[in-house]
Amino acid sequence: MPGKKKLRLALIIIVDGVLIAHQQTPRPTLKYVKMVQDVDAFCLHPWGRESFLKTITCMKPPKFIPLKCEDPIAKLVDLLKQETFRLKGFPLSLQLLAFQAVPELQSIIPAPLDSLSIIQLEEPHLPVYPKISYLDILRVEAVENLAVTSLIPIQSQPQPGWGTSFKKCFET
Repeated sequence: MPGKKKLRLALIIIVDGVLIAHQQTPRPTLKYVKMVQDVDAFCLHPWGRESFLKTITCMKPPKFIPLKCEDPIAKLVDLLKQETFRLKGFPLSLQLLAFQAVPELQSIIPAPLDSLSIIQLEEPHLPVYPKISYLDILRVEAVENLAVTSLIPIQSQPQPGWGTSFKKCFET
């Protein structure tokens, strides 16, 4: 297979199978297949934004539709109360964002036994780390003087104290 064709297929697999995943079995989306004809334009597309929007769609209330969805907020609350929840898109990006905004979360993850990069690994799989539990998150939230950094530049504060330490907001 020619190199250009391999590259285009790889780009489609990365986008449809990882960044904008919406099905268990990845199937190429016609829109993305057409976009990959111009690889430079394809690479300039804001994939991060598109992936984020795809990921948060299932975390937002549905649109108000008379007779079909009278109370979007109640519908979302019911969905979030389920024992299982299917998160579409690329939720890893939200986790990475949380680790950057709340450095204390990194203390939950054990230090690796070695400092090998992915390329240096000899095993056919990545090291397995224990998953982060709900209790781990509660422990981090309880840390005194927990530092939470806003990753969005704050131009003006909508309310006094907005953007201050997480703990200080709840001490009053």
